Amino acid sequence: MKNFYLVFWVVAAFVFIVPMGFYFLEFSGSLSSDPEKWAFFGSYVAGAVGAPMQFLAVAGLIITLRSQQKQLDDQAQSAIDERVEAEQLVRGCPRRFTSLSMV
Repeated sequence: MKNFYLVFWVVAAFVFIVPMGFYFLEFSGSLSSDPEKWAFFGSYVAGAVGAPMQFLAVAGLIITLRSQQKQLDDQAQSAIDERVEAEQLVRGCPRRFTSLSMV
């Protein structure tokens, strides 16, 4: 599972860095002091990176939900196993301990 998280973050970085690299290669690599150019850059990044990042966010949410469901299933199975063990212990007790009454 750790490998999956590594791949997830590498893909996320790739999705973010590649469009920015294309932008800087196409429109000169220097930083501008013109706010209009920054607005164009913001629009470009939102359009180029927004949709893939949303996809990755949904994929991360699905992975988290599946992980939580597996943990809940394991917890439920553990509770069932513990109950079965407790019932077996009670059945194995001698009758004199289970038939004692409070007087």
